[in-house]
Amino acid sequence: MKENIPIQYTKVPGIGNLITALLPSASGPPINRVQNIVFPPHHQDLPDSIPVCKGFALITLSSEGDVQTLLDAWPWDSKKCTELEKGDVKKAKSQSSEERSAKASGLRVCTKARWEELRAEYLLHRQQLVDEVNQYQDEEESRRQKGSLDEGPLKEDDKAASSSKRKQLPESAAQSQNDAEIHPNSPYPTACLVFIRHVHPETNKTTLRTLFSQAWAESDNAIDYIDYSKNTDSV
Repeated sequence: MKENIPIQYTKVPGIGNLITALLPSASGPPINRVQNIVFPPHHQDLPDSIPVCKGFALITLSSEGDVQTLLDAWPWDSKKCTELEKGDVKKAKSQSSEERSAKASGLRVCTKARWEELRAEYLLHRQQLVDEVNQYQDEEESRRQKGSLDEGPLKEDDKAASSSKRKQLPESAAQSQNDAEIHPNSPYPTACLVFIRHVHPETNKTTLRTLFSQAWAESDNAIDYIDYSKNTDSV
């Protein structure tokens, strides 16, 4: 697994040439040292789209020795990379253009097994965050429902009094509420934020906006913002 591939080498032929240039010259008969290059698909890619390089690639080499050479020269641990750079000043002066480009972009290499471990950790962390959000939303909904039951149904006199108070709200007070300063840390407007669960994980923001807009067909700007992450089931 190679990450932070220099931008000028993000095509399959370019990556092949880069890897070959970073490996020491082979002694003996020429062999195909780079056997395969794969770009892992992104979770937002369409099902029929061809994956492209997003800065990293899975590369199969024919020699375990070449694999170890890349692991030693371009370690995944960025701290170790810095230590190697400081301790090899002479080599830095004689580096090829490919090596300088790889160094500038922060190229690093790990085994496929290690990449699978990191990917599993990421997916687990992402699911934990989603579960925490869903749990919080469920608890908030339970508290709201419990609060409504504790208050009990409003009597007709109470409803009329409440309605009368709303109608008699001074114009200046209503205007001051509407003119409240809005800043990046402002809370969402009361009764204007909706959490929705169990959406299809393969949907997108455009589809969700079109779907939810059907509830306000008479207004083009009823939905101001949709916060949705691909492959999750809440929006």
